[in-house]
Order: sequence, then C-alpha cells, then structure tokens
Amino acid sequence: MAKSSINIAPDYNQYPWRHVNSIHQVFYVLLSLELTTLSLYSLLILHAIRRRKLSVLLVATISGAVNEVVFTSLPIVNNFWHAQAWLMLGPRLPALAAS
Repeated sequence: MAKSSINIAPDYNQYPWRHVNSIHQVFYVLLSLELTTLSLYSLLILHAIRRRKLSVLLVATISGAVNEVVFTSLPIVNNFWHAQAWLMLGPRLPALAAS
C-alpha cells in the first residue's frame, strides 16, 4: 500500500511551539479576553433565543468550530497562530477560537 503524501495528523514535535506557559500565567494574562468573549457569546445566545434564531446560531457555531479544527490540523495551512489559552482543545486550538 502506497503511503499518502498528505499527512492529516502531523507530528506536533516538528513545530516551534515547545514553550508552554504555566497555567497561572496564562490564566491571569488572558482571563479578561476569555471572559469577555464568553460573556459576549452568552449575550448572543440570549439574543438568538429572543429572536427564535437559535438554530442559525447553532449552525454558525458548529461550522466555525469545524473550520478551525480542519484548518489547524492541515499541515499545508501553517501560517497562523493562536495564543495559548487556559483551556486548550489541542496543541494549536484554544477553546476560545472554536466558540
């Protein structure tokens, strides 16, 4: 069986993000950004419920999260970085970017 030339799950050790900040440092630096994002998203949910457009918000959120997951896992799209958050879904994907 021939090996595929596209590696869907690359070895993350080849990338230069070996430095990982302590959870306490990240928590204090990015706490305001993450709390702001989560509070704005909560207001967006309330607005969608009042306007009866919760399904539109759900589809937009899912498609955005899938887009982030797909493009952070492709080795050919390696030209952007997310900041390290206190809740990470993967080595390159903070939970804040998937929401």
